[in-house]
Amino acid sequence: MNKTLVVLGAGILGIMILLRFVINPDPESNTTLLLNILEIAAFIITVAGIIKRD
Repeated sequence: MNKTLVVLGAGILGIMILLRFVINPDPESNTTLLLNILEIAAFIITVAGIIKRD
């Protein structure tokens, strides 16, 4: 389960990096806010998977 969290979080972060190059939104748009929130959530998922690893 914990490896799954790490892989899930890393996968989301990888997709977020690709989306930042493809979309390239204005700094003040709602898309940027959504991408930032998703990136923070993916980071938290990854860290939780790393910390809970046995």
